[in-house]
Amino acid sequence: GSIGLSVLVLGIVLYVCAGNAQRYEYEYEITNGDCDISRITNQTSRKNVYSFVEGDVKRIMLVDSDKFRNEKQVSANMVTRNFTSRNAAYKEEWYAFFVNHNGEDEIVLLELKEKALEQLKGKYKLLFEN
Repeated sequence: GSIGLSVLVLGIVLYVCAGNAQRYEYEYEITNGDCDISRITNQTSRKNVYSFVEGDVKRIMLVDSDKFRNEKQVSANMVTRNFTSRNAAYKEEWYAFFVNHNGEDEIVLLELKEKALEQLKGKYKLLFEN
């Protein structure tokens, strides 16, 4: 009986800890076209998880577009890194950056608010595709 109770308590503790570890958000720091992406866990811990420089970016397009869906089908084997909130309510703010990262082509998904989008369109104006 006590072993079963111990296993149950341990299971609850692990479930709560795992649930807390899943609370994260991403912060983008964009300087002169270079982008550093940090993951913030539980609003306390920050870790740099991805970076790319201006020259790595080949194309940028809205994720919620036919063009992106077509590109995704054509490039089905390309690694996609999702640094968005994953909340479908904000999907119209998700942009796909096609980058060459360490010699490999990848798709990086970012959730861009209007102010950040304006700045990036100024820097990457020739790379944005509708």
